[in-house]
Amino acid sequence: MRLFELKPGNDSCSMRHSHEWPLIVYIVGGKGMLHLDGTDYEIEAGSFTYIPGGKNIN
Repeated sequence: MRLFELKPGNDSCSMRHSHEWPLIVYIVGGKGMLHLDGTDYEIEAGSFTYIPGGKNIN
């Protein structure tokens, strides 16, 4: 398990990447957008996502 913290604002993001393994992401605080394989999803505190292995995310 890892904890990531992003700065507030539109310019705060992770670079597009993928993993061979699946991920489960839980949002601890704030809100934002998850870009998963070409589709945007709104996320906020209390949300979680399942990301299958091999999918492009940022």
